[in-house]
Amino acid sequence: MALDDIFNPGVPGVVEGIAEFFIRRKPALAPFAYCYNKLFVTTPHFHACYLGEALKFLDEVTWLPTHQRTLQSRRENQANNFAPAIFGYEVVCFQP
Repeated sequence: MALDDIFNPGVPGVVEGIAEFFIRRKPALAPFAYCYNKLFVTTPHFHACYLGEALKFLDEVTWLPTHQRTLQSRRENQANNFAPAIFGYEVVCFQP
């Protein structure tokens, strides 16, 4: 599932609503990727699988405009022992 406009500065209430939903309701949803203002989620059971597929996708789509920026960001994060996460789940953040 894709949650749209999560970090869109034109509609700040979206991130507030999504954060409140995750914090208060603790849904059985696990974010695994973020790109183009969309947060992609799956169930916790499938998180590792979808995260792995998102990383595989990143490696394969050299034509994607965000490819090099995203790889560079991942390398910098890894060098600093940092993994981006939201609501307790690691995510692949495709850079704009």
